[in-house]
Parts: sequence; C-alpha cells; structure tokens
Amino acid sequence: MAPRQIIKDIYRLYQRAGVLTQAYIKIKLKISPILKLEAYLPREGKILDLGCGIGLFSNIISLTSAARFVEGIDIDSGKIRCANATVSNRGNILFSIKQIQDISGSDYDAIVISDTLYLIPYAQQERILKNCFGKLKNEGLLLIKEIDRQPLWKFMINLFQELLAVRVFRFTRGDKFFFRSSAEYRELLSAIGFKIEVVPLDRGFAYPHVAYICSK
Repeated sequence: MAPRQIIKDIYRLYQRAGVLTQAYIKIKLKISPILKLEAYLPREGKILDLGCGIGLFSNIISLTSAARFVEGIDIDSGKIRCANATVSNRGNILFSIKQIQDISGSDYDAIVISDTLYLIPYAQQERILKNCFGKLKNEGLLLIKEIDRQPLWKFMINLFQELLAVRVFRFTRGDKFFFRSSAEYRELLSAIGFKIEVVPLDRGFAYPHVAYICSK
C-alpha cells in the first residue's frame, strides 16, 4: 500500500476523534518516520504493540497487511477509547487497557515498543524487554523505536518537545525521562539474548530517531 493511501486511510479512521487528536496525528506523521517502521515487521502473524496510545501505529500495521493480527495495549483508558473507535468491523485488530508489563499472550511473531520506553525507569525497562524475549516465537522479532542521545542538538530539540507534551499539555503520561544511547540499548538487548540491528532513522528529521531490530 502506498504511503499516500495509508495516510488517507488513517485520517479516515480518526475523522471523529476530535481536533486535537487529528492535529497530533498530522504532526506525528510529519516529524516521525512511523510509516517506515512498518516495513521491518513480518507481513503476517500475531503482533503486539506495547504502549500503543491512540493506536496510530497499530492501525498502520493492520491496514498494510490483512494477514496480520494486531493487539495494542496501553494504560491510558482515554487513548484506548479513542483507539477502539477506529476499529469498526475490522477483524485483525484489538485494543485493551493493560500495563505494558502485562503481556498475557505468548508466541508472538513480533512485538513493537515505539516511543514508550523512555518514560519507564531503567530497571523496569530491562524487565519488560526480558519479558518480550520470552513471549516471542523462536526467530520472532522485537521492534523498538526510540530517540537516540546523539546528535546532541537533535536530542535537545526532542527533549524540549517532550517536556511540553508531558508537563505542559499532559498529552503523554509520565514524570521523568529515561533515555538510553544506542550503545546502551545494544549492550542491554544483546545480554538478554537478542541479535540486534541498529537503524538510524533521523535523516530528514529534526529528531534523532533510531530503530532497534531485535531477532530472537
């Protein structure tokens, strides 16, 4: 599916979501390589999106392949309510209110954690990632999208934006930030048992986006 068609379909899904949510989606699609991330996931199978928010990436995943079954979970009941309003009669997507630690299923083909770990204390991050390893099928994939600490000027732009989102507008739940560098993520994920590919995604963006493609 062409990116232009995906964007059109996404706008249609959220057409009743309210002005602020629609504005957030338009901004997110411009400042984040979210559309590029989908290509790293398997074209079929069971995919879990941890910390899915309003379900934007979950919907992109499900729209681009009907052979995927996508489950999105988030602690924020308001965001899950918004996500559920986009489902309609589609049978390959499900949203529910859960803690990111509460992975009740198993044998996932892929697990996604996108722009979520930086809000979770470091020790808890490690427990979540170990849990993900255990919940994946053999040769399953963990896709992490986060913000790198380098280059510093891009990191500072992102930090300012996050302060606004978390402490001023209260769009994102959180209090403190727990960013890791690419080197720190590589060391942690390798120690858990993953084979890791680090993919910088910041070209053309003002933020130091990076993806970690982690194979079990």
